[in-house]
Amino acid sequence: EDGGRYTVSGNCKFDDICLTPTDVPEGYIIDERVLFKNTFDVNVTCDGAAHYVADRGGAYAKPCETSGQRYSLHGCVKARYCYSPLETPDGVLVTEQNLEMHGFDVQAACRPSYTGKITVTPCSNEGERYQIQ
Repeated sequence: EDGGRYTVSGNCKFDDICLTPTDVPEGYIIDERVLFKNTFDVNVTCDGAAHYVADRGGAYAKPCETSGQRYSLHGCVKARYCYSPLETPDGVLVTEQNLEMHGFDVQAACRPSYTGKITVTPCSNEGERYQIQ
């Protein structure tokens, strides 16, 4: 009926909101979609053009603990590289796909009319040369 009375009950609370970090570390690309803590959605990738890669845990944003705090960024690390040897042994064909230590991928094989077994060993420390034996 028109003019009837009704009661409103419940407890509405404003959702906690996280703030953007003041200084985004080098190597992070962030796409903020939702900064509310309960539905937090920030996409994080590592800036490959600046030679950053995700560590084993992946790149991610961790929501703030309480409203008004800044969320934190994790997982991007500076890529570390091996270098090519100064010389390639005679009769060896080398294919370098990735010199990054994290995803090192170098193949070596004997050229046609050569025989033998070739082993490629990645460097142990950044900036060292990988070995072909």
